Amino acid sequence: MRTLALILLLLALALPASAGDDGQVHGPFHYACDDGTRFTALFDNRLPALILTFPGGETLTLPQVLSGSGIRYADGRHEFWGKGADASWTVGKGLPTQCHTPDEF
Repeated sequence: MRTLALILLLLALALPASAGDDGQVHGPFHYACDDGTRFTALFDNRLPALILTFPGGETLTLPQVLSGSGIRYADGRHEFWGKGADASWTVGKGLPTQCHTPDEF
């Protein structure tokens, strides 16, 4: 599992940031998902990575990974895949849930 995480991190570092190729942090963007999950997202184009903050203060940093369309961040257990204001959020082997932010990009 560590090898997979390392490979994903190296791939992410080799890619240009899709949420804005300017080397800055964008957000916060407040997401609400169909299953009731809520989180705040910061797109850190310096890494590139996505930093999620959940109610209660838990944070999760996901490296950017290859995406055929949109932006995708994953760590082997969590996946955020978005395009514009819409995204899907997956934890483990569960089904993805659809999420949306009203915030402007």
